[in-house]
Amino acid sequence: MGMFEFRVDKQAGQFIQSIVHEMMKIFGISEDEAVKRVNARFCGQAFTGDDIIFHEGEDFWAKDIMYGGESAWWKNEADAKRIPLSDLPRSRFKPCAERPEPDASGKQERRDD
Repeated sequence: MGMFEFRVDKQAGQFIQSIVHEMMKIFGISEDEAVKRVNARFCGQAFTGDDIIFHEGEDFWAKDIMYGGESAWWKNEADAKRIPLSDLPRSRFKPCAERPEPDASGKQERRDD
């Protein structure tokens, strides 16, 4: 598993690692913070070399992870705000094994523990 709390093959692992490095370069954050953010975003998923994640580049994913897709950061990046680590759901920092499994719709049951 390595540093990521989700499954990747060799090609996807290299791509995710390049996203981590892009986050470090763009935002001046540590590798530890970048990995935490990547794990928070992708925990519970699995990526392989033919996955849709490859349809966007490292720059896109770095920004989407940092600002959040709901922010529509690409419309006005100058006004985009970073998601503070403290604002990410606590459960996102638990190992994937401790997180609830998605239901049939793909949504995770909310837990307030």
